Amino acid sequence: MITPTQTRKPLKVSPNTKRHDLFIIQKSEQELKNFLVEREFDEDGIDDYLEQLTTKEWRRLMSLFRGDIPMSFTFDAAFQNFTSHCPAWLDISKRTFLFDTYGAHEQMKVLRVQTTDICSAHADVVLVHLEKCIRAGPTCTLLMPDLTALLCRIYSKEGFKQKFINEYVNGKHRLSAVNFLRSVYGITSDQMDTIQLNVPTSPDMAKRLLKDNLLLRAKLSQHPALLSFELGADFHTEGIFSYDGTPSCQVERDQGKKPVYHAMVLIGMRNAGTKYFYLCMNFWRTKFFVELSDEYLARCNGKISTLHVDIPLDELLYFENVPRFNGLSVETAVEMEGAKEDDEEEDDEEEDDEGDDLYY
Repeated sequence: MITPTQTRKPLKVSPNTKRHDLFIIQKSEQELKNFLVEREFDEDGIDDYLEQLTTKEWRRLMSLFRGDIPMSFTFDAAFQNFTSHCPAWLDISKRTFLFDTYGAHEQMKVLRVQTTDICSAHADVVLVHLEKCIRAGPTCTLLMPDLTALLCRIYSKEGFKQKFINEYVNGKHRLSAVNFLRSVYGITSDQMDTIQLNVPTSPDMAKRLLKDNLLLRAKLSQHPALLSFELGADFHTEGIFSYDGTPSCQVERDQGKKPVYHAMVLIGMRNAGTKYFYLCMNFWRTKFFVELSDEYLARCNGKISTLHVDIPLDELLYFENVPRFNGLSVETAVEMEGAKEDDEEEDDEEEDDEGDDLYY
C-alpha cells in the first residue's frame, strides 16, 4: 500500500502498447528509430532510450512521430453535434459567430485534431490561418501547415534537435500562446490587444466585464481571438460542452496545486441575458467545440488576445518571420517555406491531464 508520503513510480510503457500504437499509425519500430537518428540521437543508445520511457512519455513521442492526423468529420457536422448539446447557439439573433460573416470562406472552417501537448502553438497556427483567410478574401487558397512538422522544423537547427525531443517527451517544453506568436510569427505585443477578464464581484467589476464583452463582440464579428486560461479537471469530463459557475481550477488553486494552462481559438459569443458565453474551437476529437461563460473564464484567469487589424498581410504569411526565432537558421526557414506544398494533410492537453490518450 502507498502511504500519503509516498509517490507512485510511473510505469514504463509496455511492449504491447508500443506494438499497438505503431500498428495504428502504420509505422515500424525501425522507422521510429530512424526518426530519432535524424534528430541527433545516438543510434547505439536508442534501444535503451525507448526501453526507459514511461507510458506518458511514449505517447508524447508518438504525437511527434505521427504528426497531424486527418479528421473523420466536417466542420459543419462538428458544429451540428455541438448545437445538439447547446441548442441556444441555433438562435442567430442572440449570437455573434465569425462564420456567419464569412460564410463563403469554406477553407476557413478549420478541422484539426490536437496531436501534441503544445496547445499554445496549435491555437496560434489556427488563429493566424483564419486571420490570413479573412485578409486574403474568399477566393484565397491558403494551406495550413502540419503543426507537428512545423514544431520539428522550428527546432531543427544542428545541436537543438535532440534537446527539443527530450524536453517535449519529458513534459518540460512549455511555450505560452502569446510567446509563440511573438517568436514564430514576429508579432509584437503592440500589435495585439489583450483583455484580462475580471470576476464581477462588485457592481463596478460587473460593468467592466460587460464593457469588455461588448468590445469583444464587435471584434468577433470580423476576426478570431486567442483564449488562454487555467485548465481544471472538470474540463476533461466527457460529454460536457458548456461551462459556467465555479471552475474546478479555482478549487485546485486554493488547494495549492500548480496551475495548468490551455489555449483555444475564440470564434463567437452569445448573449444569455445576465452573462455572455464564448464559443471556442478546442480541437479535441471528442470535444471540438465548447462554450464557457464570462464569469467561468474570469475565475480561470482567462485572457483574450486579438491581432491588430492594421497588421499587413505579408507579415502574417507563414514562416515569413520565422528567422527571428531564437535558435533557427535562415537556411532552415527557407527549407520550411519550400515544404509548404507538402502540408496538405491539415488535419494539449497539458502535462497533468489524467485523461491523456494518444487517440482522443
